Amino acid sequence: MRPFQLLTSIAPEGADVRVTWRTGLWKTNALQATESMDGEYRDIFTVTNALSSVTNYLDVGALANGTARYYRVRLVP
Repeated sequence: MRPFQLLTSIAPEGADVRVTWRTGLWKTNALQATESMDGEYRDIFTVTNALSSVTNYLDVGALANGTARYYRVRLVP
């Protein structure tokens, strides 16, 4: 069985966006983003979660240019 990540919140904070998700302890995740639904996702943040099963990232300026962003979390092998 493969561990999974679950986005729990994507919330605006001024011109920024905070993305929160659940993960397994000691699992490394890469938060990815793209500007279109069929675009290529790129890593914007990588973390190994050692403290809890919830983590987050503040995507600074994500709302500043008015372009939609799509997020997903990838389990890093």
